[in-house]
Amino acid sequence: MVGNSELDKLDDDDSHRIKQNKVKVNGVELKYDLVGSGRNVLLLLPGVLGCSYTDFRHQMRGLNTDMFTIVAVDPRGYGGSVPPERDWPAEYHERDADDAAQLMQSIGVEKYSVLGWGDGGVSAMTLAAGYPDRLHKLVVWGASAYVTDDELLTYAEIRDVSAWKKSVLGNYLQVYDEDYLQRQVDGWLDALTACRQKRDGDICGDVLDKIDCPTLILHGVDDKLVPRHHADHLARNIKHSSLELFPTGKHNIHQQQHYLFNSLVQHFLIQPIES
Repeated sequence: MVGNSELDKLDDDDSHRIKQNKVKVNGVELKYDLVGSGRNVLLLLPGVLGCSYTDFRHQMRGLNTDMFTIVAVDPRGYGGSVPPERDWPAEYHERDADDAAQLMQSIGVEKYSVLGWGDGGVSAMTLAAGYPDRLHKLVVWGASAYVTDDELLTYAEIRDVSAWKKSVLGNYLQVYDEDYLQRQVDGWLDALTACRQKRDGDICGDVLDKIDCPTLILHGVDDKLVPRHHADHLARNIKHSSLELFPTGKHNIHQQQHYLFNSLVQHFLIQPIES
């Protein structure tokens, strides 16, 4: 696991200094990183097997920490929240959403906005639907409400982690050993396959109409893992939502084009909510 000294290199300014903490919720200890002192609290939920270190360095460094307080969570079985080893029940998005909501309650935050990437975007939408009184605003990108047969074929191509690009694999190997990483990728892909077989691919379609907070959907047009039709589907089915496209963006727009990403997100978050 990456140590404090690595994270502290983000910035010498105290406002950008990462404070690492753990809190026990729902029977497990969850690690989270805290940065900033702003009155607007942001909860960040990472993608599959992601954690604050692998996924959100550009946001912890680049968002205005005088305006925002950032809480970046490692879901159970990810990053600093190991142990326990991750498992993959059918309702794992609901479990991750509830874990995150309970963590925020445990640290005394009653109202916040949620940012979720990929699988974390699904958990973010699930949290928004299940805890509407706690959400200020919602931002998701690279997220899906369903999975298709064609997408399962695409995902199958990334099952063997030893075949990943060295830069991508190396990022995760700073957090996990390769055996653990492979077991978890297998578990995730098996869970998606079961979802396709048992639920006709529906991941979280039943929660979309329950999301009442203002929602920003961001999408990279060149996203090979999550095609454009997913973003369009979310925009059609989530009330009070808007869609912003990154014409040359890939799946990781928050890293690839982080200046633009952070600017759009900040602008959205600070706008007054219309009554």
